[in-house]
Amino acid sequence: MSVTPGDVHVNQNLTNVSIAHFQSAENFVANRAGHIIPVKKQTDLIPRFAKGEMFRDAEALRAPGTESHGVGYELDTALTYYAKVRGWHHDITAQVRANSDDWINQDRTATRLVTNKGLLRSDRMFVANLMTNATAAWDIKMAGVATGAYAADTNVVHFNDHTSASANPIYEVRRVLTRAQLANGGFRLKHGVMTRPVWDALALHPDFVGLISGGATAAAPSLVQRQLVAQAFELDELLVMEGVHDTAAQGATWSPAWIGGNALLLYYKPLAPALEEPSAFYGFAWTGMTGMSNVGTRVKKFPMTHLDSERVEMDMALDWKMTGADMGVLLYDLLA
Repeated sequence: MSVTPGDVHVNQNLTNVSIAHFQSAENFVANRAGHIIPVKKQTDLIPRFAKGEMFRDAEALRAPGTESHGVGYELDTALTYYAKVRGWHHDITAQVRANSDDWINQDRTATRLVTNKGLLRSDRMFVANLMTNATAAWDIKMAGVATGAYAADTNVVHFNDHTSASANPIYEVRRVLTRAQLANGGFRLKHGVMTRPVWDALALHPDFVGLISGGATAAAPSLVQRQLVAQAFELDELLVMEGVHDTAAQGATWSPAWIGGNALLLYYKPLAPALEEPSAFYGFAWTGMTGMSNVGTRVKKFPMTHLDSERVEMDMALDWKMTGADMGVLLYDLLA
């Protein structure tokens, strides 16, 4: 395979600009929701401890002069990741660069443009793998339903139902979190990701407004903050996914949609990645290509002489992978 000019020189300054944007763009949450693990191989096995032996009470009295009771563990290596390489570029022609006003930094603008494509793809991959009922194989998943179809521990009443007696999101979420904690061996799911429409429904729900209405006045009405909702659910962190994508084909009329639909993902996230520590999911970032950052991205700039242009190109090699089906709960179709 021949070496391209872009492989010879990865533009570190533009890569740094890209990484900064990759990590600070608030509308996109995937890269803040979970840990990203840099990996040297593009695809590999994901070792996981079998949980049964970890939680089995092996009561073992020890007589004088005898050995202690031996215990062991098993590693499950059935799961794999595959960090496919995706790439986007923007060409800056010599004419455009020559005619640009001084305040326009063409390289920075191009870098933000291709980085935004990466952010969008990362969040959509996150949703497809972890927040979509048809593809996310969590042990516990519950759909939103009308109040007449409600059945405890099977579904939840739509979060934008603000009148029915059975519409109680605080109770339902805490109940399912306790159910998951028992099933997974005692790990409380302390993190959550929801979409903007779901957040709006919760922020106006009487359950939450009632928690703070005692101090409300006409001049200072009740405003439900995200931290209040997180505390009511007993979560350490609650992220709201506000990314938008265009569902129309290129050149067609703008047709925006929320990336995450109407879902809430509750999950366990360790303080730091560790083989002995369970996690609902990880992002696996392949760093094997020249100049790849620890989040699986690189930005190159190189001449396209035949086009009288310079090309700014971003590569991304990332796979969002569920690593603990019992470490997450998916509530979906939450709005009527």
